[in-house]
Amino acid sequence: SQIRMEIPREILKVRLFLQSRGGGSLKGSDKDFLVAARSNVDLAELLNSTPGVFNFRFALEDKLEEEFEKLQVYFLPRFVPLEGENKDRFVKCEEILDISHFAKEKILHEGILLTTKDLAYLPVMAGSWLFLITGPDGLKMNIFTLADSRYTKKRCPYQKKEAS
Repeated sequence: SQIRMEIPREILKVRLFLQSRGGGSLKGSDKDFLVAARSNVDLAELLNSTPGVFNFRFALEDKLEEEFEKLQVYFLPRFVPLEGENKDRFVKCEEILDISHFAKEKILHEGILLTTKDLAYLPVMAGSWLFLITGPDGLKMNIFTLADSRYTKKRCPYQKKEAS
């Protein structure tokens, strides 16, 4: 027999902002949109392949001052780490990262500057993102994936885990 608990859940509304900082990195104007839960956002539709710099930022749609401290942000990279001298700075494929502190201090605040040169944005952006707030009233969460369809060979290979 199985015990099932019903935990009240609601979608945590997350906005994605991409703002050009020079060089024509974005396709068209700056981007600002609500990311749908369980969606796959194709960065190929948002970013040019020409070298340029842009600001990458998220924002929570709802006013959550009291709950903001409880916010947890996890990132599951889906991009093969870059080769070369900076390779050690990046994480391994399929490594779940708790980036809550960094997200609250940087990504959800002023954002971070990234470049399209040498695909440097992919290890930072390409992957699954989980935003989660737990409280007495249940869960508020959003999970979505950012990927770039132009670079499918650079994605992390999926490995089927053996049952133990």
